Amino acid sequence: MFIRHTVRTFSGVDVNLLEPKPETILLEDIAHHCAKLDRYNGASPYHYSVGQHAEYVAHILPPELKLWGLLHDAAEAYLGDLVSPAKGLVGEPYTQVEDRLMQVVAARFGLPWPRPEAVKLADRAVMVAEMYQVTHWPDLAITQGVPPAPIRIYERPWQDVKRTFLEGVHAFTDARA
Repeated sequence: MFIRHTVRTFSGVDVNLLEPKPETILLEDIAHHCAKLDRYNGASPYHYSVGQHAEYVAHILPPELKLWGLLHDAAEAYLGDLVSPAKGLVGEPYTQVEDRLMQVVAARFGLPWPRPEAVKLADRAVMVAEMYQVTHWPDLAITQGVPPAPIRIYERPWQDVKRTFLEGVHAFTDARA
């Protein structure tokens, strides 16, 4: 049943954004939505997804943080990828919903909360690499004061990103078990 603050996912599950439950957070939904969701509001010359971004973040992290790297933007599977200027306009109500979703994602996948600082730093380093290689906004990247991650970004079909995202999560959860 549709509730005002509920989103329906690819799998058909309804997730209440104000009171998310761990059992409604499904890996298949996160992988599917994030693989199809464009970063930078679609301002890149090709489809570049939140899921592909997450794979790069995981790639540069140590083994014990790779699962966090893959799932660090999982809330966007339910909220979309709101560009930073819009997040600033919307403010605290949005960040509270995003943080609550991420707390539930962390609980669902057995990750520590809050998100480790190393994950935030890897996220920023990948963002800087994206600004050089994908959006071609190096002037913004320079102002971040963070060197770009040592990665090579290339265009990939969303289906491939979904598959490798799922494989990565399964590999990292199996390794932790």
